[in-house]
Amino acid sequence: MHSIWSNHGVLADSARNISTKLKALRNGLKKWSKNLSNLQKLIENCNAIILFLDSIEELRDLSLLEWNFRVFIRSKLLLYLKYKQLYWQKR
Repeated sequence: MHSIWSNHGVLADSARNISTKLKALRNGLKKWSKNLSNLQKLIENCNAIILFLDSIEELRDLSLLEWNFRVFIRSKLLLYLKYKQLYWQKR
């Protein structure tokens, strides 16, 4: 978002300058927020995979590969949740 703010040239009128920058920032945030729906889908998919692996673990021990995969998915889930939190903080 910093690049959007700084990319718009300086106008003679400071009020118009700020208005132009805010409009550009608003458009940039709209484009960025459209990817949030993809983020929500990623979070749902991670939760589904973790639930599936947990249900398998109730029946038998997970293999090393399955266990490592669950650890990897949990780390990705935490990252996606952090992105979602950052989105709401900026909003």
